[in-house]
Amino acid sequence: MLTRLETRNVGWASRLSVRFAERLNVITGFAGAGKSLLMNLMWWSQTHVWPSEVNSDTLCGGKVFPADLEREASLEYGLLRKKKESSGYAYFAPHWHDWTSPGESLGSTLVVYALADGSFALWDPSRNTPAFGMRAPAFVFTPRQIYDGFSRNGAVLINGLIRDLASLIREGGEALDDFVSVLSAFTPSYDERFILGPLIRLSFDDVRDMPTLRMGKRNVAVTHISFAHRRCLILAYFLFWIREEHKRAAQIQGADAADSLLFLIDDIDHNLHPAWSRVILISLINTISFLWPDTDVQLAVSTNSPLVLSSIETFFDPNCDAWLSFSQEKKDAESRKMASVRLDRRSFFPMGSADAWLKSAAFNLESAYSLEAEAVIALAREALANEDYDLAKAQELDDRLREVLPNFDPFWLRWRYVAEKRGWVSPL
Repeated sequence: MLTRLETRNVGWASRLSVRFAERLNVITGFAGAGKSLLMNLMWWSQTHVWPSEVNSDTLCGGKVFPADLEREASLEYGLLRKKKESSGYAYFAPHWHDWTSPGESLGSTLVVYALADGSFALWDPSRNTPAFGMRAPAFVFTPRQIYDGFSRNGAVLINGLIRDLASLIREGGEALDDFVSVLSAFTPSYDERFILGPLIRLSFDDVRDMPTLRMGKRNVAVTHISFAHRRCLILAYFLFWIREEHKRAAQIQGADAADSLLFLIDDIDHNLHPAWSRVILISLINTISFLWPDTDVQLAVSTNSPLVLSSIETFFDPNCDAWLSFSQEKKDAESRKMASVRLDRRSFFPMGSADAWLKSAAFNLESAYSLEAEAVIALAREALANEDYDLAKAQELDDRLREVLPNFDPFWLRWRYVAEKRGWVSPL
């Protein structure tokens, strides 16, 4: 498990220090704050390889460079392995223009990284450790490669979702039952659940038997489903694939399976409908518990959705979970220095609604209204605080509020009640 991370002169930050919770770490912050940067550093601290160096087709996961190439840059991280604490250290070597970690050995933790562009990276101690004859420093696949399979230097690294799922459907048995259970967890409601359909052939130009999903009364090929369905299907498949291939590799080597798992997922709500955003994190947690029931699991998840945060209000335990939030300190108007960015561990408590989370320290919005409505409401609040407010201006505000608010909005109802009592407007 990763316990802490400290950097000097790395990325945008002169200094960064963070302590991680042992179970769930939820990361929020404004665009460009450094959520993806933090994810990349967490991945590298466990694997010593950058995803884009393994697979240049990914759009994310590139090497992190010092903020100032003329100053020393370092990375220190804390680890908990088999209840023993240790630490690792790395520094940026200008001569090689790369990071080096003297004498640091990699651990026995499965490390999974879901990148923001939909790619996935895996570091498997059974298959990516030099002691076992390393063939690849890590496995990194784009969404298309996960779907269609991927080979390198004549070796098949992954058969792909289409072929593996077709094989599972043909063979049936316990493996198919497990995959169906995993797939079922990633649906927002009973009516929208994933149901596997029959294998079909799409055309004579593609000889693959194509898996389908039941959509209403139709069976739709997995190559034709929506992006949101595809994202969840890939996530379910990749987690299932990791477990199966790790288990096989450990059996071949006569070794024990990994006893810990670190799962990093950047922008978990990317391109998901709100109904899916509200269940995706809990679904992921339940799926991992199902696939790895006896494994210590640590998750780090970044999100831009208030629905993700509201979905874990009853799950979150401050004894083993953490909310980490980036914030930007206000810039001094007389200073030429850029506003500094901070990463704080904040107290997590139920807000009760997604609207309340929008106005929390996670997103720092004034309200959940449109900008136009927010501006008019601000003027209306000033009017409500002034009993001698000008009649003509109050009537103009009433017309503007009518344009931006529905007649059942709480503020509209409050406004009409006060405005009518003060004689500003006539009863509706």
